[in-house]
Amino acid sequence: PVEVVWDDEAHTILRQIYRGAISVAEYYQATQQVVEMAATVEHTVHMIFDRRAVTSVPRRLLPVLRYANSKVPRNAGLRLILGASFSTRITVDMGRIVAPQLIQHVLFVNSLEEAYAIIQRQR
Repeated sequence: PVEVVWDDEAHTILRQIYRGAISVAEYYQATQQVVEMAATVEHTVHMIFDRRAVTSVPRRLLPVLRYANSKVPRNAGLRLILGASFSTRITVDMGRIVAPQLIQHVLFVNSLEEAYAIIQRQR
């Protein structure tokens, strides 16, 4: 349900591709994979959370937010959420209180092209 891949040859963008019903364990696993992959490079790594194919998420996401907040890579850049549902937007708003480091640079985007353009401007 969650695939984490380098989205460019320079390893500056990590994309998390979510599909179907996502469990808490799968969120934890994806977070750990991002941490490990980002640690392989010294430069800033931007992240795209591609949620266009998500069908359901766990009801209790605050523990996931807290966990991810404690694991934000030191070289993390922007976090761009593609295909955010209404509930994802509410969760991000709640996360501003319980996971401020994680939510610090979160933006919502409508397409991969928009995400890439924002990252390009950030550089």
